[in-house]
Amino acid sequence: MKNQSLHKLMQGLYYPAGIGTALVLLILRVFGQQPIDQAISDISNWFGLFLILYSSLSYLANERWDKLYTWWMFLLDVVELMVVIFAFKFLGLMDVTNSPMQRAELQYFYLWLMIIPVLHFAWSIRIRFISWRLPTIYTLRLVILGLGALGGYATDAFNWLALAGLIGLTWWYIRIKVKQGEI
Repeated sequence: MKNQSLHKLMQGLYYPAGIGTALVLLILRVFGQQPIDQAISDISNWFGLFLILYSSLSYLANERWDKLYTWWMFLLDVVELMVVIFAFKFLGLMDVTNSPMQRAELQYFYLWLMIIPVLHFAWSIRIRFISWRLPTIYTLRLVILGLGALGGYATDAFNWLALAGLIGLTWWYIRIKVKQGEI
């Protein structure tokens, strides 16, 4: 299979399927299983929305690699999408039945999400970094997620601060990618 075919497969099928499924699951949860006040205050929904937006940005950043896309990049993207799906599971967002909502397992959510900065670090090594800021962002993400996995998951305050920190780091990441012409 040609590398451009792998890129088309990732951009035309896998990313849209993964992001689309996540979006549908979140919509079903927010509008079908929870009263609106509970949906607004549920950190799992906000983490789910963050993951959808983050994956959408990864999709956009991936668009520019159509000519240089390799098996290595394809495998990293497949693993990233699988991590996002597992993260959704541990947020309790995979249950679309009318049964009582699945409880979030935030410790496992944080553990699974720790894989993404490692994948992005590997991707950055492959393309020779371009910016020293990227490893800094990846490291700070790992610290936040590691603290969440080690015990922060148990407190609402930490979870909201972790979400705010991840959003802030993603904003910084976006600014770097825009300056590099990747988004």
